[in-house]
Amino acid sequence: MGKPSSLLPTTQPDRLTDEPVEEDTNHSLSRGQILKATLRFNLKLALEGAKDLFLAPLSIAAAMLGLILPSKRAAVPLKFVLRMGHRFDEVINLYAIKELDVVDPRALPATVESSPDTESTELPTS
Repeated sequence: MGKPSSLLPTTQPDRLTDEPVEEDTNHSLSRGQILKATLRFNLKLALEGAKDLFLAPLSIAAAMLGLILPSKRAAVPLKFVLRMGHRFDEVINLYAIKELDVVDPRALPATVESSPDTESTELPTS
């Protein structure tokens, strides 16, 4: 009879190019990997939030310091805070989760199919 249909590779259009992308069933994730990726992402979100709570008052203080410095050096404190935040973002790399690198994002479903009995959320065009 052949392979069951659930084991056959399927193709879906790429969300950006509309070219078919073949799903690779050899790169499935275990529940443990999904849990680890979720925990890592939430830890990164918490660190990102702590960074924001730290940098917000620091940026205000830097701006106030910039107001009393000579005009040639007025932006230095704020630029320092901005560089510090940028470096932190590079280290945290919020949306890079190594457990998920095995999954090609183009193979994920682009949208959820709506059933005929659900209301459309699209706005009418005029």
